[in-house]
Amino acid sequence: MKNKTASTYILVLLLYGLYVLPVSADHGAELLLTPSAGSFVVGSTFDISLMVSTNGEEVNAIAGQLSFPPDKLQVISSSAGKSVIDLWSVPPRFNNSAGTIELQGVITNGLNASRALITTVAFRVKSTGSAAIRIVDGSRVLKHDGKGTDFLQHQVDGIYTLLLPPPAGPLVASETHPDQELWYRDPNISLAWALQGGGVADGYSYVLNSTPVEIPDNTSEGTDPWVVYQQVSEGLKYFHIKALRNGIWGGTTHFAIQIDASAPADFPIEVSPKARTSEKQPVVRFVSTDALSGIDHYELKIVSLSASKEFQFPDQPLFIEVQSPFVLPELGRGRYDVLVRAYDKAGNFRESVLRLTIRDVFFGIASQEGFEVDGWFVIPWSWLIIILLCIIAFLVYEALHLHHTNHALSSGHQRGLSSSMRNQLEELKRYRDKYGKMGIFLLFVSLGMFMGGTILHARELKTEPPLITSLSRNISNQDIFYVGGKTSIPKSTVVFYVQNLTTGESSSFETPSDEYGDWFYTHDTFLSTGEYVLWAQTKIGDIESAPGPQEKLTVRPTAIQFGSSRLSYDIIYQIALVFLLLLSGFLGNVVIQMRRRLRRRSERLMKEVREAEEAVRKGFAVLKRDIQAELDVMRKAKMERSLRQEEQEREAQLLGDLASIQRRIGKEIEDIEALE
Repeated sequence: MKNKTASTYILVLLLYGLYVLPVSADHGAELLLTPSAGSFVVGSTFDISLMVSTNGEEVNAIAGQLSFPPDKLQVISSSAGKSVIDLWSVPPRFNNSAGTIELQGVITNGLNASRALITTVAFRVKSTGSAAIRIVDGSRVLKHDGKGTDFLQHQVDGIYTLLLPPPAGPLVASETHPDQELWYRDPNISLAWALQGGGVADGYSYVLNSTPVEIPDNTSEGTDPWVVYQQVSEGLKYFHIKALRNGIWGGTTHFAIQIDASAPADFPIEVSPKARTSEKQPVVRFVSTDALSGIDHYELKIVSLSASKEFQFPDQPLFIEVQSPFVLPELGRGRYDVLVRAYDKAGNFRESVLRLTIRDVFFGIASQEGFEVDGWFVIPWSWLIIILLCIIAFLVYEALHLHHTNHALSSGHQRGLSSSMRNQLEELKRYRDKYGKMGIFLLFVSLGMFMGGTILHARELKTEPPLITSLSRNISNQDIFYVGGKTSIPKSTVVFYVQNLTTGESSSFETPSDEYGDWFYTHDTFLSTGEYVLWAQTKIGDIESAPGPQEKLTVRPTAIQFGSSRLSYDIIYQIALVFLLLLSGFLGNVVIQMRRRLRRRSERLMKEVREAEEAVRKGFAVLKRDIQAELDVMRKAKMERSLRQEEQEREAQLLGDLASIQRRIGKEIEDIEALE
């Protein structure tokens, strides 16, 4: 009962230490595989031991997780007969499909030792190659301190070379796939063999398959010491052969052949901060995968699409080997293509292209797209022009409205002062200056721009024709054209032809290939708008290969060409934008000046109205006083006697004139004030 309780306590402590209190140590324990290296033959078995060194400290619990390549190795058994673990919570268990091994155990009295055995695992070799057995994350060694402190600091993995059995039959060699440890992209296999020690065999039996170790049947395939297999499928293949001499079949030789004819997977190129940036040294990131041989390395090239020599890279090699992330060299303002190639271990490659634009620090012209503000957003050209035309239309309307108001004010002034008030105030206005008419000059310009669209292309390779792998497919007639590829003959001349499908005109250009057969050509001028085909040939002296396959290229219009000169559409857009801005500024200034003049005229007019009103008021007061005086006289006479007929008529006329003049003057003053 006590032992059961103790075991339960230890298991709880182990789990607590493994999952709750992982603490690192400065000088910790070490888990290691032994042997950590070695060479083993396909079909054989070998043992690997997992051991622990505690570095002078006591430990009491161990959790181990291992991984191995299931296509190359297979676990046969695991043994813990002499293990330092005396209580297993998870005995060693394996999964040959996933390639994993895991275990957990407790050392009840603690352990302080160097290279103490935890478990031994027996593997069988399934195929050739290199196999890594690793101690993965999740493995832990816990101190015997009552806290479950994780004490593991170092792991020593194992790397093993897996080989075919030594030749027991004929000696085999391959002209096309000479090294059994390397990958090749050629699917056609040429094999030759000879008997060890010389001599002639009575026959050979051989077979090519995917089984690492196999004995061919006893049926002879003939006495020829060679064989060629064509269009063999990809993957790891094995050639097995034995010889018949004096009626006896000898031992078997196994020869490995690795074929990978597929390029790595497509991959994007990511750039920081972005593809259109003011940063002179952007950072590019890229990663690809390859299902068979794996990725070997990456290569990069920068191609300037500007015709300016300032932005060319004449001293740059065709491609340079790089790693991701990669900081580009300092670039000037302009457009560039960044070409990245991912190579697998068989020499196949996949190329990706990134179009990069280095713009001004804050504002930038995004070519045909529009006006860019610090990389945040792009205002399309059509929007800009429509907005500016709307502003101009509004300013023209405002100017016309002000002109009409000014004209109405001027004519109203004249009309108002030419009626009854003008007659009444003729003496007051005699010395007043007359207003002249204000003139206005209006300008309105309508701007329309239309674009068409067309394209650009490329052409072809009796040795083998060169292969075109890089081509500036998405370019305009203000971008530099480039083409590149590979040829099977290093240090040769590649001649390629470019034909304009619209005009039928053809041109040819030459460029050398380097010691690896790579070649690259950058045109020094722009191509005209249109569709093109391009093909290439390899040239050695006077001998040319057959033309290679045609490539198509489209050059779209983003510039207007005048003979040898050209004006790009983004420049035209900028000129139009500046013109419309200047026109808007001019019209805005006209409107402001008209408003100022109208305000001054209105102020002068109101001043005159007030003066006229004052004069009328005074004149009316005098007139009222005179009329009132005459009415008073008539009123006195009326009190003394009856008025004669003509006197009564005179009184009625005075009263009527007084009322009529008062109404007429009040209305004219209101009309003038309404013109303000």
